[in-house]
Amino acid sequence: LDVSVTLAGEGTLIKIKFKVSSNAKPGQNSPLELTRLYFNENRIPVNITNGILYIVDLIQQKIHLNRGWNLISIRIEPLDNNILSVLSPIIDSCISVWSYDKSWKYYIFGVQNPGSLSDIELGKGYWVNVNAENDLIIDGNELSDSSITLSSGWNLVGYNYHEPIATSDALSSIIEYCQSVWGYENPKGWSKFIKGASNETNNLNELKPGFGYWINVTEDCILDIKP
Repeated sequence: LDVSVTLAGEGTLIKIKFKVSSNAKPGQNSPLELTRLYFNENRIPVNITNGILYIVDLIQQKIHLNRGWNLISIRIEPLDNNILSVLSPIIDSCISVWSYDKSWKYYIFGVQNPGSLSDIELGKGYWVNVNAENDLIIDGNELSDSSITLSSGWNLVGYNYHEPIATSDALSSIIEYCQSVWGYENPKGWSKFIKGASNETNNLNELKPGFGYWINVTEDCILDIKP
């Protein structure tokens, strides 16, 4: 079918060509409703109302990577979660990416069998090894749910909130079960929060977007980061 629609606010007519399948018999009408599509090769999401395209407002996240190992996470929903798509802005400097969810997964660049890690997901932390300093830019949609499911033991998780929050406040939903939290910033190194330890021992003062964290809990629980 050839369909002409109007870009909202632009007044420009464009044509969209697509194929549909229908159970209608010849001579019968078959209703067709379009509510969402992806516009051009960049897969920009578009809402459709009464034949008018409304391009969805995207948000952007920038994650700074230093040469070597970086413990990171994403806080927006990418247009494409595939690891090669998410990391495309820094693909030339990537050496490997590792994740942990009861077992390790990895993707090693430039080899015939790169590994089993195929997607970059919300709520998970990732070790990213790069050979040059770079900024990873991600375009996507705002999170609708900031909660992260944790399993008993060690979890490598992301940070699903858009602003830094004091560690004790960020962990309030799991403080009963939380034993310790460890963060890593290149080149500063490790910082930690150990339940019941002194302020001199605990130097992980806040959790921040763009970073990943190791969290050790005594039982399954849900981390819901809210101010």
